[in-house]
Amino acid sequence: MPVQVVDVEEVQKLLGEGVVYVDVRSPQEFIAGHVPDSLNIPVAIPDPNTMQMALNPDFVSTMEEQFEKGSPVIVACKMGGRSRHACALLEHAGFTALRDFSGGWSGRTDPYGNTVVPGWASSGLEVETGGGS
Repeated sequence: MPVQVVDVEEVQKLLGEGVVYVDVRSPQEFIAGHVPDSLNIPVAIPDPNTMQMALNPDFVSTMEEQFEKGSPVIVACKMGGRSRHACALLEHAGFTALRDFSGGWSGRTDPYGNTVVPGWASSGLEVETGGGS
């Protein structure tokens, strides 16, 4: 099954059904604010040599440890770019029930700052801060 792209309303419905939300942003972004009860498994981390963001070499293996490949999982980031990349990596690894949250944490805006795709925080939904899950 191809990756399904979902919006904020669908994410709320899926969370109500017990589907797990995986936030692939950096730990710093996650601590600043995240969806309640979500997991933080960064798809990119700072390279210790250059301090530039690089693919987290443990991302796929960590996901494989946490989830069956057929389990539904919501994958999200800040605005959709990292989650699309994460979903592509996971799909390649054999995950079959991925939901890519297109709005992510902040939502996407046009060049004028208008919301084009609502995100979790921009929709005024409940937020947790700190280490979380």
